[in-house]
Amino acid sequence: NILLKFREKTGFDIATETESRPIPQLKRFPRNRAPPFVYLTGGLRGNMNISQSEIKVLREYCLEMGGLIFADNGGGRFDPQFRALMRRTFPDLSLVEIAKDDVLFQQPFFFPNGAPPLWHHSGHQAMGIKYKGRWVVFYHQGDINDAWKTGHSGASPAVAEQAYKLGVNIINYAFTQYMALNFGGVVPK
Repeated sequence: NILLKFREKTGFDIATETESRPIPQLKRFPRNRAPPFVYLTGGLRGNMNISQSEIKVLREYCLEMGGLIFADNGGGRFDPQFRALMRRTFPDLSLVEIAKDDVLFQQPFFFPNGAPPLWHHSGHQAMGIKYKGRWVVFYHQGDINDAWKTGHSGASPAVAEQAYKLGVNIINYAFTQYMALNFGGVVPK
């Protein structure tokens, strides 16, 4: 549903279906033809069994190809596993709180208090990793994708609308910074 909302709110022509791909496939894309973002979520079951070679692919995708990891805590053991994955992938960079006045929360939709409150499994503040002035990781600690589901997992229409708008902001940022890095221009800070 988020891709459909992104197209509806921005007019940007985007695929109507998501694609699930294993991490190693990211390295097969030419530098300026990779997806601008990958979406990572998890829930109550399962583990993140990511190999060292996959870690290298994720790091290169973010730091050199201009990609963004859009992560969403679906509950369970996702938070500690995701944090461990980020420490392995970016040992020289830290996961930090994203300021409430960051560009991520200003365009195209304005969120004066940062990420809207949803189901906060591990905290109330959006987190991220920044590299050379651009976000390479955006981590929502609440289950934003629950509000994107048909029926919105019981969320009110107003909460679902806020979740969609935040998703549009993050996807918009990912496209903007990817295009600037790969095709020239200024990356919004």
